[in-house]
Amino acid sequence: MKQNKYIKIIVSILALILIQMLNIKVYAANLNLNIDFNGKEIEMASETPEMKWELKNIAPGKSNSTTIIINSIGNKEVKAEFATEITDGKEYEEYLNMKITNSKNNETIYEGKYKEFTKVAEKISAKETKSYNVIVTLPEGTENKFANTGCTIKFNFTAKGEKNSIAVANQQEQQEQMQTQQNTVEVEEVTTNTIKQIKISQSYIIFIVLGILVVVLAVLIILFIRTRKSPQKSTQTY
Repeated sequence: MKQNKYIKIIVSILALILIQMLNIKVYAANLNLNIDFNGKEIEMASETPEMKWELKNIAPGKSNSTTIIINSIGNKEVKAEFATEITDGKEYEEYLNMKITNSKNNETIYEGKYKEFTKVAEKISAKETKSYNVIVTLPEGTENKFANTGCTIKFNFTAKGEKNSIAVANQQEQQEQMQTQQNTVEVEEVTTNTIKQIKISQSYIIFIVLGILVVVLAVLIILFIRTRKSPQKSTQTY
């Protein structure tokens, strides 16, 4: 039957979509990092904890860009730092140019040779998000050196917080504690450079696809039942 043919095509397409979704690797253009600091402990987590940016077939004179998004999800201010290293294709270090800007106001944080870049270090308030555009360019005239090659840039993050930061709900109490602790308590800093793995996006994708498959399967069953119940055309001749 033609209907059965259509059903097989639909099921095959959905199966291919599911396979592709399950095999997704989150080496996307955007790198997201969550920093959670409660005044005592600090933790970093990301869907892409390796924080690698893969660049393939970099064309001389052309630019490649990625976005780094840092979310301060705790209730205390944090200091976030990131530096870079090339883990594959180290020969690019001598040639790449790099520019880092603040995504919100387009302010330039760094612009120059990749090898001269040290790090970005900024304070991020509680519940605040900061985003950075990172642009690298391979100068013209390097066609023979890097034809059909690429490199991988790894972003190394460090998160810091003041362990003795005041954690009180009442603003007046906070001001009083600040006055009494000023110049008497040595500030202790808690820090981490470990990024834990989270898999939120992939889980959502899997559930969404499975939900779609269940709905489609239900529709196909209904169509099949209706087809079985529909009266057959009479073949009698008079």
